[in-house]
Amino acid sequence: MNFDIFPAMNAEFIDVAIQAGEHTRNYRPSNGTEGDIFMSAFCGRCQLVGPCEIRLLATALDVDSPDYPVEWTYERGQPTCTAFVYRQETWQRTLDEISGIDTARLACA
Repeated sequence: MNFDIFPAMNAEFIDVAIQAGEHTRNYRPSNGTEGDIFMSAFCGRCQLVGPCEIRLLATALDVDSPDYPVEWTYERGQPTCTAFVYRQETWQRTLDEISGIDTARLACA
């Protein structure tokens, strides 16, 4: 599952630049707002548990570093994380964890 971060016209421009070798394949947000949007679309919905080494390395290393994570890349000109695994019912599970109440059980009452 992919979430489009950029408008279609921007994504098309990036895709053409990548194909021409004028743009890196590695994705790194250009600013904090873009990073927040990307991380909320992918990291915030990912079922991988625990500290994410991919996110840590992507924010700590230069995009041209040989150790930069290849998982943060572009597909069709849109940034994506290839390690992303969609977590179903994220909001409900989080609500249950915070409240300590099994809301699914209450719905049946």
